[in-house]
Parts: sequence; structure tokens; C-alpha cells
Amino acid sequence: MSACLEAGAAEAVDRNQFANLRGAFDPTLNFASWDDDLTLLSCLRKGALGHATTIHPLMQNFDAKGWVGGALRTLRQKRQARTGMPKGAHHYAWVLFRPDTAALSEMARLLELGRLSLPVGILTRLRKPHEASSRTSRVISQNIGRSPSLRRRRNRRRDPATV
Repeated sequence: MSACLEAGAAEAVDRNQFANLRGAFDPTLNFASWDDDLTLLSCLRKGALGHATTIHPLMQNFDAKGWVGGALRTLRQKRQARTGMPKGAHHYAWVLFRPDTAALSEMARLLELGRLSLPVGILTRLRKPHEASSRTSRVISQNIGRSPSLRRRRNRRRDPATV
């Protein structure tokens, strides 16, 4: 928790305190533990924008049950998790990331050079989440476009002769 505060968080909440936050948020995002997912859903207010999680059992299910069994188990778990959403909540999503070696290497290089940071580009009310999402997408696209090595890699993907 102290690391979160030292990194600039305005407030940090221990997972044991989630029950005190019932109905307090419009969006929630789980980067921590699948075991916390249902508890985080209870933190959403009625009519909330929704919830997304990067921590889910999808890959583990495929590893343990194979393609068909893993897919069936995953669909069942996702359906069950959705039942924890408050009435009127709009979205429930599982987020997947595919590691990109070139992008990760470029990010590490830029971090070492002090050229990469995470500034706050926009502050918006929770009533306007799409405004923040749209701006974030634009900023990411612009910054990736400035990176010479990522630009070369993207251009190679578009060139059918290099496939």
C-alpha cells in the first residue's frame, strides 16, 4: 500500500476494506486477483459504467481443460461473474494482452532514457468516461507513432512483401 501512495496514488485501500465501498464507484478495474473480482463488482453503484479485469482464469482454463473444456469452463465462469453486477450496470469485460517483444524492449529503452512517463493528460468527471477513454486512445496512438522502432515494425506488418 505504501508503494501505491509513494507512486502518486491519492488513496489506497486494502482489499479487506472493499466491503466498506459497496456501491461507491461507476467503473472498477481489477489488476490484482481473480479472487477479488466478485468483491470489486459489489463496489459498483447501480447503473454503473461497468467492470473490466485483466486477472481472469481464461488461460489457466485452456491449460487445465484443453481448448473445448477450457472454453466451456471460461464461458460458465464469465457468466457467473456477470451475475455479480449491480442492476443497470452496462459492461463486464475480460481484458487480454499479447506481449510484444519489440514494444516492451522499446518501452524499457525509453524508460532508461527518461523519455517515457505516465503523465495525467485529462481529468474528467465519472459521468463522462468516454471522453477520457477517447483521449487515452489518441495519446497512445500518437506516442507509438513517434517511436522509430515501433513505426518500422508497424510498417513491416503493412508491407505484404515482408510477411
